[in-house]
Amino acid sequence: MVAQGYSQAQAYLETYGHKGRMKMRPAIQKEIEAYKMAMEAAEIRTPQYLRQLVIQSLVNLVIDESVSPNTRVQAIKALGQITEVAAFTEKKTVEHVLNPELLKKQITDTLRGMSDEVIDVDALLVEVRGRDTE
Repeated sequence: MVAQGYSQAQAYLETYGHKGRMKMRPAIQKEIEAYKMAMEAAEIRTPQYLRQLVIQSLVNLVIDESVSPNTRVQAIKALGQITEVAAFTEKKTVEHVLNPELLKKQITDTLRGMSDEVIDVDALLVEVRGRDTE
């Protein structure tokens, strides 16, 4: 509990339920410190924290004039590749344009293949178009 931020007195009261003087043995004190370090390490290992640490470190390299120009340029490149910055990311858009007649044929073939009955696709299209206008 002390590792979680409680004072030693609060931890003692929570654990034993009455007031008293808590004398810490060195072994207990070491264990408390070990728990504190483990909790801090767990916080540091989160992806969000590590991401912030990387970004902060790169920014520090970029603004530090005592760092070599080559290192600063490399840090700028790394910052530019971070998703939110996306300074060096190419955006490509792929559009698939289908011929309307070819698309209609593909749809009608698919509809015919889905049913054992003979489907009047043209009548179906008229019915669908009628529903779209309502």
